[in-house]
Amino acid sequence: MEELSFKKISIEDKSIFTQMLQACPPNISEYTFTNLFMWSGPKKMEFAQYEEGLVLAAEKEGKRYFLPPIGYQDCLKTFAFLMDYGLKKNIREFELVPEYQKKHIKYASARIMPDRNNFDYLYKATSLATLKGWRLDGKRGFVKKFKENYSFVYKKYDSAMKKDCLELFNKWMAGKMTANPSVEREKIAFSTFLDHFDLLDAAGGVVFVEGQAVALSFGEKLNDTTFVVHFEKADSSYTGSYQMMNQLFIQNEAAERCLFVNREQDMGIEGIRKAKESYVPIRLIKKYKVTF
Repeated sequence: MEELSFKKISIEDKSIFTQMLQACPPNISEYTFTNLFMWSGPKKMEFAQYEEGLVLAAEKEGKRYFLPPIGYQDCLKTFAFLMDYGLKKNIREFELVPEYQKKHIKYASARIMPDRNNFDYLYKATSLATLKGWRLDGKRGFVKKFKENYSFVYKKYDSAMKKDCLELFNKWMAGKMTANPSVEREKIAFSTFLDHFDLLDAAGGVVFVEGQAVALSFGEKLNDTTFVVHFEKADSSYTGSYQMMNQLFIQNEAAERCLFVNREQDMGIEGIRKAKESYVPIRLIKKYKVTF
């Protein structure tokens, strides 16, 4: 059996990932180079070249698992190879397998299970930009309160705002009731992202009130029709800050570029799930966990 040479994802690997992702455009939020790169440290993510594409492995709680292969028009053979390879290397699981790749898993012992906590939320860009319709009355109400209560300005992100954004992120972290490893990992990913922002294909926006950063959002194009939002944080002591940030960011960075917005997953956290559902997604993008 062919041995795979896994290596860490570095900023120098951007061109090969971009080439592979453009060859077979993804629809899951995790599959941009930006996302894979900034999370590669916290998730101990590595990749290897196999035939015409890329295969990836990561680690969670000391256990290795595979991620979906990238760049293959037909990945039936790749999944079969990785399952055989995984049995040899004691890797027995795939995570985040999208719907369109599920059909390529023909391994007899494979158990395929929906991973609801990682389903992506997909919205119409115009819906988030305009907040029209009775279902979004509450969102418009929060935006109205923010506009009435605060003198604010929206600015496209540049590196001069890095300190402001890190301070806001730290304030958001401090608002959590208990230490949470996932929050700590997100802080590492966010710092990596800002450190390399000028080398990535991302956009950002920050809302300032009297010179103080009170909300931020960052994202990028996922494919030709969809924009994905990777980060959205706000100081919730400013009433309506999240709703205002969401609308302004989509208006300025996404609505004219893409038809749809992917706002990633809820991770099984009840409050996040309610918030994402309250924006009325047009559908959920399913992902699966595969054990073998």
